[in-house]
Amino acid sequence: PVAVAGLTNAVEVRAGDYHTCARRMDGTVWCWGYNFYGELGDGTMINRPTAAAVMNLTTAVQIESGANFNCARLMNGEVHCWGRNLEGQLGDGFRTNRTAPYPVQAPTATASVPVTQGGFTDMQCDYYRCYGRTSANTVMGWGWNYPLRATVRPELAAVTFNRRVVTFGEPIDTECEIRTDNLTYCRGRNEFGQVGVGRASFTESAFAPLTERFSVVRLGRGYGTPCGIERTTGRALCWGWAGNSSLLATGATGVTARASEVVMP
Repeated sequence: PVAVAGLTNAVEVRAGDYHTCARRMDGTVWCWGYNFYGELGDGTMINRPTAAAVMNLTTAVQIESGANFNCARLMNGEVHCWGRNLEGQLGDGFRTNRTAPYPVQAPTATASVPVTQGGFTDMQCDYYRCYGRTSANTVMGWGWNYPLRATVRPELAAVTFNRRVVTFGEPIDTECEIRTDNLTYCRGRNEFGQVGVGRASFTESAFAPLTERFSVVRLGRGYGTPCGIERTTGRALCWGWAGNSSLLATGATGVTARASEVVMP
């Protein structure tokens, strides 16, 4: 590990593709690395080997990174995003890249009358898409709408989640959510059983509940090896592709389409 030059008082760090961002204690956000799409948010498209301040952000309380974009949730409940926007992942109603933060727009916004969406209490971004949970405990989503690949939603729209969405995948081929009934639901790409419902298939387009109840679920990179922490026991369970020793701790090999306990030393 090498210390990031000139960056102190960092309280949160997120990494995208070839770039990294950090939120400081004072509410500012600093990014460094690749900047072809404006993902550093400094108003330029110049790659930077040291951290540069993101423009016009002084009250950030949470940051998230996707492939080549970033979002920050502000103290007032707004979410501002910047970087690549070809898949609508900035939620501004357009599909134009931005080199500086711009607020996510409400569903009622138009090109002539933008309306900033507020009230977010949490957010989660993956490769080309974001979700934000509101104070009313509903979830809004924007960006690439997998598994309906033909749909790109550059503006906010209500989705069917009821609780914090916990998803992290590349390339957003499998997603999971934990709902208010305390069950975990997954859908998406499933040729290695990464949906966790006991079968392997090319795609599971409908959300299916897992037998296990999780308090946290995270998805792996690439084909994904999802893992979760079981709510009542604290056990770590994983499922999906077990090649290359990715699930070696569970004793599984090949494909395991059901959650298997990770054997702790």
